[in-house]
Amino acid sequence: MQVDVVVIGSGAGGAAVAGELARAGREVLVLEAGPVRFGTPGLHARNLDTSEAALHEFGRRILQEWVLPANASTPIEGLPGLAVSHGVGGMLGIWCSNCPRPDRSELPDWMPASVWDTYLGRAESVMHIHRDIAEGGVRAARIQAATARAVGPLEAGREVQPMPIAVRRVNGGLKYSGSDDLLAVSEGQTPPRVLADHIVRRIEHRDGRASAVIAVPRQGGAELRIEAGTVVIAAGTLASAQIIQASGLDAGPALGRYLLDHPIVSTRVLLKAEILMDVPAGDPLFSVWVPHSASHPWQNEVFRFPQAPPAGTRDEDGADVTTFVSMDLNPDNRLAFDAGATDNFGLPRVKVTLTHSEADHRRIADATAENYLISAAVADLSHGWSPVMYKPGGSAHLMGSCRMGPKDDGESVVNQSGRLWRSDNVYVAGNAVLGTPSGANPTFTTVAAALMTADAILGR
Repeated sequence: MQVDVVVIGSGAGGAAVAGELARAGREVLVLEAGPVRFGTPGLHARNLDTSEAALHEFGRRILQEWVLPANASTPIEGLPGLAVSHGVGGMLGIWCSNCPRPDRSELPDWMPASVWDTYLGRAESVMHIHRDIAEGGVRAARIQAATARAVGPLEAGREVQPMPIAVRRVNGGLKYSGSDDLLAVSEGQTPPRVLADHIVRRIEHRDGRASAVIAVPRQGGAELRIEAGTVVIAAGTLASAQIIQASGLDAGPALGRYLLDHPIVSTRVLLKAEILMDVPAGDPLFSVWVPHSASHPWQNEVFRFPQAPPAGTRDEDGADVTTFVSMDLNPDNRLAFDAGATDNFGLPRVKVTLTHSEADHRRIADATAENYLISAAVADLSHGWSPVMYKPGGSAHLMGSCRMGPKDDGESVVNQSGRLWRSDNVYVAGNAVLGTPSGANPTFTTVAAALMTADAILGR
């Protein structure tokens, strides 16, 4: 088999690159380790029923789709909270669709802000990001006002506001964005071909140039060799680094280092009576955002997480107050590869070191205090306030194993466009390239970076 480009992984990074290349006329094959789900390749599971009452059913599907990496029976050592989703669309098939615009402090300071503005604008379009899908909502307005009073003044442009969501209105209903949207092409164009249930084992290369990708059917069978002029690895922060390691590609000393997560503290609350008073039927689903900034290095959000409400309460009475906290950059937060052992996908087994600094602990404490202030402002705390801190990796936003950088100085793996420093035609896309501390959901930024990668491959 021969194609112009092989993309390994069909999540946000892989689908964004593949779709952009296909729209430019390239022949693209996307390899995915998991099956087609939800009836349509890349469909977001939320689209099976977009009603608020169906949120807990969506949550049930998330739990079904969340598995340990490579379908292991035990968690990754050092990352007990990490779960992934092996299926066409990857995590983009079950994500919560939140798209906070990153603050300048969450983006590499060696890249001009104007470059990010351009690509974030393109990502906003291809992801169909809506800046206030709950406009006119009674609960949304009341929660936003109460949250703003509790938090107090914030930087200009980073005040309390609606959370941007990757969703649009179609035929009178909602369509949540998934990989199917990123892969879409115009009439008459050839879409990327998606080959499901195939696990990539290695990339063949010589003198820094890849020639083919070797994959095996997930259920067993002969190896498949796909020749390609360009290879894009978009298999997640863990597996992308594992594939590079398994292939013997020279990625330099930063491979697997500088891992980033965001510690998360979350609590389920019951909203105050004055917020729920006289709420009309069909009141739109709310998601209120307290943005991250340099002076406010965490994000808070009041929204409905997809889970069943507490016993004896209605769906629409509950809310979740969730806090994402940025963590310090540390080269010793890393993956360690075991050359003598492989996982269920035949890739090098890894263990992880991910520790918090003293500054991280203080930041988490301050952010948790704000979680309480917001909870007290919007919720009836006579029912209690029970914050839970996620286990390491539990954010599902692990980043940085193949971080981008301005030069090949041993502190980065890829350049601005995602190309391996020491390869002519191997690129990385997805959360793996994001190496700047962040306190917010990274998918919006991931897609923007993936569009940079596509442009570089196209020679734009």
